[in-house]
This record gives sequence, structure tokens and C-alpha cells, in this order.
Amino acid sequence: MKLLLLGFGNFGTQFFDVLLLSSRYWFPSFHVMVAGRRLEYIQQRTQLAICAAHQLGLSPEVSYAMLDLWNEEQIATLLWSFQPDVIFTTATMLPSSAITRLPSPLAERLKTAGAGPWLPWSLVLQYKLMRAVQQTGLHPLVLIGASPDNAPAVLAKGGLTPTTGVGNAGNLVPALRRAAAAQLHLSAEQLEIYFVGHNHVVHRLRTLGTPGDAPYHLSVRVDAQDVTPRLNQAALFQQIPSMVREYTQILSASSAVAVLENLWKKQGHLFHAPGANGLPGAYPLRATANGVEVVLPPGLSLQEAIRLNVEGQKRDGIERIEQDGTIWFSADRMQPLTEVLGYQCRRLPLTELEGRAQELYQRFCQVTEKDGKSAEGAKE
Repeated sequence: MKLLLLGFGNFGTQFFDVLLLSSRYWFPSFHVMVAGRRLEYIQQRTQLAICAAHQLGLSPEVSYAMLDLWNEEQIATLLWSFQPDVIFTTATMLPSSAITRLPSPLAERLKTAGAGPWLPWSLVLQYKLMRAVQQTGLHPLVLIGASPDNAPAVLAKGGLTPTTGVGNAGNLVPALRRAAAAQLHLSAEQLEIYFVGHNHVVHRLRTLGTPGDAPYHLSVRVDAQDVTPRLNQAALFQQIPSMVREYTQILSASSAVAVLENLWKKQGHLFHAPGANGLPGAYPLRATANGVEVVLPPGLSLQEAIRLNVEGQKRDGIERIEQDGTIWFSADRMQPLTEVLGYQCRRLPLTELEGRAQELYQRFCQVTEKDGKSAEGAKE
């Protein structure tokens, strides 16, 4: 397996660590190329992980390449040269944690916007990547690590469908399984979880321990029998924050490795991920010969599962996505960005994506610099 890793910030480096240190179990033979603009940092950071792998008797094959993700021609050239089987991108102009660099009142106001209005920061780099992939005619598996509940749905409307996203609901399912197993007095391995929901509800469950009015579907099965009615879901959800209050990106990193393993080995195991085949939100999935397929429990149609996720997407600040990929952001979720940053964008065609992403970035940097803090240190 040849894997091209793009984006080597907090998420990307932890994915790289987990991948290398667990490779004896999942990927006995693979080659990882890490590509980006900060080549000296990439070399130093990968050497650290390689030395850690050697501690465990592993000898991973790793290489590096200089790459500007804003340059589609450069991306296409690298793809032709390396011929990856899988591309995993976590790249974004700024991570969501950059908001915390602002004074608390401003940061708290911006948090009320949800994830939707910030989508241009990651989508613009994913859009350029997928255009480069299309240009080469190659057909690698493409995994999306940034904005995975929203970005693939936009890319798909633009004819640039990635294979799937990673993380988010995938991070939640282990906690759901453990909490449900405790209620049922069973081992976690006996339970099969089916969860459908957008990251909006995942975020609420992870931080507040309640979905509120956010739509979702949860089914728990044991030996093909539905045991969901036996669960106290409110009590189950209240346990979630104590299990997945993430201080690093280790859950997302392990989710990405698990998705990669399922896609590569195709052993028929059920797993969860957002953005599969360009769908909004997250679903239970199974790997196929060419990618992934949605696997739903009895009584839940794909149409209803998509509806639940579209409703969650609206609560996340994305009112709708038109057939050509044009994004409409909800006025109430855009308002905090207008108040704090002076940024206003209700309608975003893909043809304006790069300009709008740069504008949002520049306005954010202006505010952070005004308060004596630089956003540059937060770049992925």
C-alpha cells in the first residue's frame, strides 16, 4: 500500500504516529509519503515517529516531498510520480482550535456559529486536491480528515467525490458501545452499533451529554436482535463526555487508521465514518471492492438517514447545497462571523471559494493581530 499524507499538523502527526506504531497488526507492508511546505519540520517530525517505531522492532518505509496544496499542477505532478493507492488529507488553512486564540468573549461568540461557516478553510484545499486527482485520471481512495461531515457533500456536487471522511461519529461509537454494554451487563464486543447523525449532534453528545433537539438514529443489536428498547438513552448519553473529552487528536487518528484498515483489507467489518460517497453526515459503513457502502439497520431507509443528516447540517450552519456545489449558509450562524470578523457570506459558489477562503483567513488574522496574537502558529 502506498499512502500519501497531506496536512501534518496536530491531527496529521498523530495519525502518522498511530499508523506507524500499529503497523505490525494492520499494514505489514506499506510506504507513506508525507508532503507539505514545511519540509524541514516534516523530516524532523517523521524521524521522531520512525525512531519510536524502531523501539517496537518496526522498520516503516517513509519518504517526504515538498508540496504546495494551493498549486493543482504541482499536486498532479506528485500524484503521477508517487502513484498513491490512498490519499489522506487533514490539511486546512487554520484548525478550529485557532478560535481559542482570541479573547474569551470573542471566542465564545464565534463558537456559536457552529462549524458550517468555517468550511472554506478546509474545503478550498480539498477542492484543489480533488481537481488534481481528476486531472491525473488516477483512482486512489481519498480520505477527508477536515470538515468530513460537510466538505464531501459539496465536493460530490462538484463532481469530485472522495471515498469517505474519518472521525467525528467514528470517534463516538466506541463510547456508545461501552456505555450500552454496561447498561446491558454484556461485553462491548457482543454489541453491534448503528449510529446515524451529523457532527452537530456528535459535538453535543461529546460536550454536553445530550443531543438536545438534534436528529439522530441509534440502534443496538446483539446476535441480530434489536436491544435498543432496553436502553436508557438519556443515561447512556450522559456518560459520553467523560469518555471522549479529547485533549489530543488520538481518537480521530485511531478512527482514521481503522477506516484505512477496513478499506484496505475489506474484511466486511462494520465501521462508522462521515462523508461516505459524498453524503452529508455519518453512517454505518462496510468496505466494498471500490470504496464503501452504507449499511443500515432494519427499519431505517437510506432516504431517512440522509434526511437526518441534512437536518443536522442545517443546525451546523449550512442551509443547503445546490446541485452545482453552491453553498448557502444560514443567516443566524453567519452572524457571529459578521459581528466579530466583519465577514459576511450567505451564498458561496465553488468559483468564488478560493477568494472567500482567503478573505475569511485574512479577516481572522486581522482580529488576532489586533489582540496581540498571531494566527500563524495555528496553521496545519
